[in-house]
Amino acid sequence: MPSGPSVPNGSARAAPAPSREAPSLPTHLTADEQATDLGRDLARAPRWAYSQETGRAAAGPRHRTNAPQVGNALDMLDTLGDDAVAAGHGLLLCRVSIARDRNWDSRGLFGASVAPDATVRVQLGAAPELTIRLPEDTYEAGLSVPNVTLAADTAMHWYLVDRDLARDDTIGSVDTPWDGNGVDGFDVGAAHLRCRLAPQVWLDRRVAEAGRRASASVARLLATPIRASAGASGPNGPGMDEVRHDLHALAAFVGWSDPRVEAPRARLEAWEARYWAAHAEQVRALAAHAAAKGTATALGSSLSVRLDAFSCDSSEIAFPCAARFTLTRVPGHAARHPSPVTVDVIAPGVPAGDCMPTSSSVRAPWGVPTADEPAAVLSARCRGPEAAATTWLVLVRTGGDEAALFTGL
Repeated sequence: MPSGPSVPNGSARAAPAPSREAPSLPTHLTADEQATDLGRDLARAPRWAYSQETGRAAAGPRHRTNAPQVGNALDMLDTLGDDAVAAGHGLLLCRVSIARDRNWDSRGLFGASVAPDATVRVQLGAAPELTIRLPEDTYEAGLSVPNVTLAADTAMHWYLVDRDLARDDTIGSVDTPWDGNGVDGFDVGAAHLRCRLAPQVWLDRRVAEAGRRASASVARLLATPIRASAGASGPNGPGMDEVRHDLHALAAFVGWSDPRVEAPRARLEAWEARYWAAHAEQVRALAAHAAAKGTATALGSSLSVRLDAFSCDSSEIAFPCAARFTLTRVPGHAARHPSPVTVDVIAPGVPAGDCMPTSSSVRAPWGVPTADEPAAVLSARCRGPEAAATTWLVLVRTGGDEAALFTGL
């Protein structure tokens, strides 16, 4: 294993102090952390911000430790030239270079000589620790931290790992002070980091450009007619994707709590409130025509379905609802190839919750019963709404347009 990075650093400073052990990933902020600029940013980060960073949906409070990233940190770092400032408040840009003389994934599924999938955890002064996932399969990448305050000798803690399927491999960790301008950089185990603090004039110009794009995309979305769908996970689509992307790009420069982000985001949230009001009205209208639990109802021409049981437990975080239902094939309508069945939980004014199978009497958990298996009892755990609901609907659908709707309570 190499003792350091394969890139030179040229540093004349004393070597950073050996790091403490890797800290545990925080799932909440202390009062002192909340009082910092970064703490206020993390508290204001929307749930969808996590998917902008990782491409995955937010799974819990851990996503709130992710700093929004500028889209081209390495290019922006190069444009700073000699204009970086030694201390102040603003945007921190860093280049992360990881040693190439190591087979990072040699014990993985994809063979040797695979570049690392690095995750960076960093704490700057009294601010809360941040988690930043770098792109997969890369030896060099950029990262950014908005709304940060750095003074001479501000304490920094850096911890880098290579993400793997079984466990993460440590790249390095270090405690070191901010050196004023980041020209020399510093080593973090088998990695080398070089960080610069962007000057205000440079930052203001880019914030203005990002702000104009965010305001324009919000305006286009607000001009779009609201079409709520009871079985949808939310007001998704190209317009919403564009708005979230542009708001995220703006927050990457100044943080989520900045008024220049708060203003267009408030307009978006007002539009979303109107969407969910229309959604709630639609769900309540559907409830008047839903079948009761224990009542068999047609699911297309070849199946009938009966919801046998449904309940929700608020103490269960990931899948708080449980459902059990029976599918019965109508005689004379045997399917040669079983069709998939999907189940969703619907409540007024909140995203639909999908269901995962827990048991089934058929070979494929969500397969429709075949000729020799005329009935199937299916059990599922479901993602329910985050808030308590007075109206619950369970929507059962097949691969076609057939659907059956039940009242859950």
